[in-house]
Amino acid sequence: MRSIVFVLMLMIGYISNGFAAQVVVLSNDTPPREIGQGFLTAYGNQCLLIMPTHVAQEGGVNFRREGRVSIFGSVSNGHDLGDDVSLFSVRGVNIGQCGSSMSILPRAVDNKLRNARAVQTRFINGDGTIGQMAVVVVDNDQAEYLRIKPLIEGEQIFKGLSGSLLTVEGDAIGMLLSVHARSGVGTVIRQDTLLKKAEQFLRQIGNVVKENEDVDQQQSSLKLIAWDSLPIKSTTSDSESKDLSTSTMRFAYAGKPVSLDYELLTKGNALSGIRIDARGIPEEERPKILELMASSNATSPSWNSVKTQRLEFVDGVATMMIAPRRAKLLRLKLSHATTSGATSTPDVYLGVNDIQTLP
Repeated sequence: MRSIVFVLMLMIGYISNGFAAQVVVLSNDTPPREIGQGFLTAYGNQCLLIMPTHVAQEGGVNFRREGRVSIFGSVSNGHDLGDDVSLFSVRGVNIGQCGSSMSILPRAVDNKLRNARAVQTRFINGDGTIGQMAVVVVDNDQAEYLRIKPLIEGEQIFKGLSGSLLTVEGDAIGMLLSVHARSGVGTVIRQDTLLKKAEQFLRQIGNVVKENEDVDQQQSSLKLIAWDSLPIKSTTSDSESKDLSTSTMRFAYAGKPVSLDYELLTKGNALSGIRIDARGIPEEERPKILELMASSNATSPSWNSVKTQRLEFVDGVATMMIAPRRAKLLRLKLSHATTSGATSTPDVYLGVNDIQTLP
């Protein structure tokens, strides 16, 4: 076993241009638990999430992307690539937020290690901030795995860090898979091996999105593409809210509006209103205020406020009527705030069944 010791150099927050955006993977419990890590990368026009298989098996459905802006997503179709590595299609994160293309992610693992001045694990906290731990590489099989341990005595690599990236001066060289309970040594799959595994799979199947996902969208006038609050379990169902386009949506409410971004699927048609179905949603969880915003540019959205209205539900359904207009994207900002701006405590959840446009 070869031991390689590196001089510690703090580079908090630094990442290279060829760096995938990282996420913290959250359970579907209330409140959610941070159960692991993963990273986003683009492949063609797809945004994909790679994380350890055991993290997904522990209930990793939702995730939060790194950064101060709240960007949440959920996994959809998943594939086990072997060696405790899985790849998923995602919802809630667009290509522009996905990070670098898989094709340009760094792969020169051994070269990076030979010239390294610092090696760290990089992970994302529950609030989107970046955490790092200086480590020592204690073994390199130069084929599949690296093994690491903390550089500073007393620090520990704990279970929730599975999926963290091992970095050398801003470049990822591997993903942490596990840590030995007694020795504290972590096992890392090398980045070159991981990416080769993912690319071989993707070349075989092309697109990881389920065929029936597009069919589901044909039955709706809207496609949910982004949200800024954490989806949680429904009070009336044991199902997980991982398919937000076709199931009851229930979000953690932290006293600020929950923003839902939609793509209009009825191209060229004007809309005259919004219909919100909250049948079966407890009264205290139904939104009280809706602000509707629109953008005519889908690539670089420029949001214009259309109307703000207090919602009145009749038989569980509320509508907002507007002057007919065309748009490519809609943003619905739903809140429990009263018209005076006060928050209706102790409401901590916000839920709806379905949202549709009115022609």
